[in-house]
Amino acid sequence: MGYYTSFSFCSIVSLLVLLCFVSCRDNTNQAKAANESPGISVVQDSLQKTVNVEPLRTMRWKDISPTVESCSRSGLSMETLKVSESLTEPPVIYLRGLIHVSLGNVDAARQEWARLDPAQIPADYLYPVWRLALSPPDSNGIAPTNPYEPDLAKAVEDKLVSPLVQARYYAAKTEWRKSLDAYLLTNPETWTPHDVQVFQTMKLQAGYSRDVKVILAGALNGGKVKESLQADLARIIKVEPVLDREAIGQALKSNPALAKAAAEGASRSLAFRQAFASNQFQKVIELAAPIDPINATDEMVLLSFLSSAQTRNEQEMNRWSKELLRRNPSDKNSSWIKKIKQEAR
Repeated sequence: MGYYTSFSFCSIVSLLVLLCFVSCRDNTNQAKAANESPGISVVQDSLQKTVNVEPLRTMRWKDISPTVESCSRSGLSMETLKVSESLTEPPVIYLRGLIHVSLGNVDAARQEWARLDPAQIPADYLYPVWRLALSPPDSNGIAPTNPYEPDLAKAVEDKLVSPLVQARYYAAKTEWRKSLDAYLLTNPETWTPHDVQVFQTMKLQAGYSRDVKVILAGALNGGKVKESLQADLARIIKVEPVLDREAIGQALKSNPALAKAAAEGASRSLAFRQAFASNQFQKVIELAAPIDPINATDEMVLLSFLSSAQTRNEQEMNRWSKELLRRNPSDKNSSWIKKIKQEAR
């Protein structure tokens, strides 16, 4: 299922580099925790602006992220590509691909990474390659096979990758519970605009709105979220989900699975809201009938309870009032629910 990017061409470039940097930095933190040496840049800035081929030849996987950062900072990206052109060591091939991405040469990056056998790539470096290899479905709705899917899927299931990679991978597969559980283990400092979009879509899914609000509130209160993301995350907490056709249209071009889930979730919420607002209470009850209260959004629970009260449907009223009180346990709410039920009889 296609999953290029959620925004523009520029976004995929910055996102892929950032994804790899985050993954590599996770490895660096793990290395420090295990008293291992972290990665270093094998390309050093100099007045001559030259690159020594020998350090590249012997570079390690954990040296990739600091090396790309150094190349970008010192203006040595093109020189590094030129000097390393003849090298065939897997870490160097991966480095060249990532440098191409940082320069906006996505096709060149794909060609470079296509030279690697998936089995040669350590688990924590698979996600950016997998992400770039995704293609949109054809006219029949069938997406080309991603050669990195089996290895990444196994790495995720075996928890050989960081929680952030697990969370994003499961979100791409619309496995929301697994994605949310993985996000609970991530460091909010590593979140990017991509994760903001995932949280927006996840909030639209029945049963996850409350959990998304809790995790985002905790992250914001903990002070670990980048300032550039704080306003968007705060907005997700406060604003009820709506059907944003333009955003879903953009997502359809990049991630049909995520876009479809967003559209279905938003459409369902919108249908409930519109039926209730137009006093079609029986329609609300019909929409709610196949939904397990535990998996409903907060809005669906409230509207279903009020609609069942309006139609004096005692069975549905009891079903939804129990869930409403379970989510909002207090004497005040209990008294309010009891009053509504009495007035409905």
